[in-house]
Amino acid sequence: MELFEKVMSGIPSLDKLLDYIRLGDNVVFQVSDLTEYTFFVDRFVKQAKEDGRRIVYIRFAQHEPIVGESDAVRYCLHPDDGFEAFTVSVHNIIKEEGEGVFYIFDCLSELQVAWAADLMMGNFFCVTCPFLFKLNTVALFPVMRGDHSFDTLARIRDTTQLFLNVFSFEGMLYLHPLKVWNRYSPTMFMPHYTRMDEACFSALTDAVGISKYYAVVAKSEKQEDQNLDSWERYFQKCRTAGREKDKKICSDFCRMMMTKDEKIRGLFDRFFTREDYYRVKERMIGTGRIGGKSSGMLLSRSIVSKKLPELSERMEPHDSFYIGDHVFYTFLVYNNLWELCIAQKEEDGYFSLAEQMAQGILGGTFPDNIREKFKRMLEYFGQSPIIVRSSGVLEDVYGNAFAGKYESVFCVNQGDAQERLYAFENAVKTVYASTMNPSALEYRASRGLRDKDEQMSILVQRVSGSIVGDYFYPSAGGVGYSYDPYRWNRSIDPKRGMLRMVCGLGTRAVDRTDADYPRIIHIDKPLQSALVTADERVRFSQHYVDVLDMRQNHIRSVPLDGIAENAPGWYKNYVTDHDAAAESRLREKGGYGSVIYATCRGFAENGRFLADMESIMTALHSEYRFPVDIEYTVNLSPNGEYVICLLQCRPLQISDDKGGISVPPLEELNILFESKNASMGVSQRKTVDIVVMVDAKAYHRLSYRSKSEVANIISDINRKYRKSEKMLMLISPGRIGTSSPELGVPLKFSGISQFSAIVEYDDAEDGYLPELSFGSHMFQDLVESRIFYTALFSMGTNPAEFEKGLLSENARIIPLDEDRKEFGDIVSVFDTSGKNLVLYYDMVSDRTICAFEKNM
Repeated sequence: MELFEKVMSGIPSLDKLLDYIRLGDNVVFQVSDLTEYTFFVDRFVKQAKEDGRRIVYIRFAQHEPIVGESDAVRYCLHPDDGFEAFTVSVHNIIKEEGEGVFYIFDCLSELQVAWAADLMMGNFFCVTCPFLFKLNTVALFPVMRGDHSFDTLARIRDTTQLFLNVFSFEGMLYLHPLKVWNRYSPTMFMPHYTRMDEACFSALTDAVGISKYYAVVAKSEKQEDQNLDSWERYFQKCRTAGREKDKKICSDFCRMMMTKDEKIRGLFDRFFTREDYYRVKERMIGTGRIGGKSSGMLLSRSIVSKKLPELSERMEPHDSFYIGDHVFYTFLVYNNLWELCIAQKEEDGYFSLAEQMAQGILGGTFPDNIREKFKRMLEYFGQSPIIVRSSGVLEDVYGNAFAGKYESVFCVNQGDAQERLYAFENAVKTVYASTMNPSALEYRASRGLRDKDEQMSILVQRVSGSIVGDYFYPSAGGVGYSYDPYRWNRSIDPKRGMLRMVCGLGTRAVDRTDADYPRIIHIDKPLQSALVTADERVRFSQHYVDVLDMRQNHIRSVPLDGIAENAPGWYKNYVTDHDAAAESRLREKGGYGSVIYATCRGFAENGRFLADMESIMTALHSEYRFPVDIEYTVNLSPNGEYVICLLQCRPLQISDDKGGISVPPLEELNILFESKNASMGVSQRKTVDIVVMVDAKAYHRLSYRSKSEVANIISDINRKYRKSEKMLMLISPGRIGTSSPELGVPLKFSGISQFSAIVEYDDAEDGYLPELSFGSHMFQDLVESRIFYTALFSMGTNPAEFEKGLLSENARIIPLDEDRKEFGDIVSVFDTSGKNLVLYYDMVSDRTICAFEKNM
């Protein structure tokens, strides 16, 4: 096939005017009415059929079809599926069709309607046009005059090979080529005209004809400000609309800016006004949706403000900014990463190209207009520390929490303006690149979300806190649950909720930290604890504090003593306790000094604070109609006053996409075990890949010394799957983690850290009995790592079912290493991948079922 081969358009005079359309050309017609486009399409299709060309019609708009069903191969697509899904679908069609195909597209302007902004329509064209050119196709596109910003039209004109301005009036059709790539004639870029029933173009060279042409041009102009994106023009239009249109306008704003999740949209309908949306828009950089985390933060604040106005003086106002999700794809297009993005979406590239994609993002740059908006935002914050947080479109909605899957980056925000801009841009790119994290990709794949748009928005929040010496940090921070899933004592009312709290930045309450523990406050019984002895209370407490180092310009963890040096006495008295035993030992050695550990005791004893937090979580739980978890900070004053900053809210669940745990009918299950009122964790449905089971009787027969080797075997299995995404479950008799091997396997937490579920079962004959409260260290570790726990008691009011034989009947045994074969009858490793072994837990009913699903 000859490169740049000439193609007949079906209009000989047009061929002469343009020196023919060529293979590789994309032809854009700017029209006032689609009949002006079909004038050219009808003749082009007829000629192409005569020439034996393959014609493809890309159908996606609401207008009448441009091409008849018998005249072309028709692909029907849906822009409402999102930019990524739509663009990838078009790309795949073009790839499958191959070289030399002729394409007719519906009106591009309808993409602007579906995606709410010119920017994304321009992005679509800028990534599609070069691919069509590469395959020597010819493609025709219309855009509606006056509907798009000059910037977007300039991007289209710069990318396409032909850009033709078309007007019609009283039976005449006018054509003015604005761009014809790689050819030229003395009259090519002059206006041309023809009678519509003749299709014979001539150049306008006389003064009278040109005068009539520009009169037609003037009549065709729309009264729109094309210096603005359609996004901006729509907001301007809405500002002057009457109050009777509030419902429709708010619905449009929610779809454009917030979410497509119907449950979340229903909450916005109730708690967000037109003015609320305007305030969000004024703090946006770019266009598009602001993502789940931003939406949750704004929605929760609005619910609390409207339902609990009495808390207003104790709630810290926010001044966040939002980077719209359209900026994410614009960044990819601007940095020529779209082709790699497409390849990464394919089956064989999903994991293998992720690192290359992440590196491309980290090495990218932002368009100048976006950088200018970054600069203005940073001027607003000055040198106040900020945090750049992921806010994916799929994040923090019912069914998909994406907890910990994407990055958040603190910007201490010190230095000159250029240094602060550089650090901020790197932070944004780090969050963008985290969409390629293996854990995020695996999470999306496991949730059936591989084909869903996850355009990454950004939430930029000012960090709440105070400067103390060289450090910046809040008095305390953490997470709260409206339903308490971690009750160590069944007398605790789970409906009152719980708080996990740390001194300083809340990162130590959100992230797993070695050998450090937050204060867990059960609001029903805030001063009760599973920690019985003074030694336990010291050991399982917070000893390091996360702070922002203002001098070194980065986040760091510092010993509690390092904070105490500069912290005021009233603050230390509120959040720390003294280790009396350690201080006594110090005095015995002739030394003197205080030894403190963080307990957040003052907050646990502050009835008003706990009542406020309970009211906030109860209100949110009520409106979400589902348990929620929140992130918060709290700052104190010397006189005991405090302000709460609500940072985030999302439905509390690890469940299916419908927002609840759905257990199949029991007749469809082969139940391995079932328990009631003996579990700890959050509601979940997980498919189990590997089961490690310790046989109680065989373990009992082992010598005391050999029992520790069982712990070593399990620890080695844990290490083997450290980098695996497989879901592991451990089933073991008695008390896991006990220091007495005769009571259970003496595992340390490091030996079970990769397991997602821990099951203890009893064997009364051999003296093995699970311990629901664990012993505090195991409880704390499981809480921190979100490892599910259940106990199987064969006796009592709710005896558990446990059919051990189902494992050997339904799964393949993975043999132990040769040097440990003698333990094969004690430790069994079952490969249940593909066997549909599913763990269900409903934290509300406290019911656990693990079963092989039949006929799946």
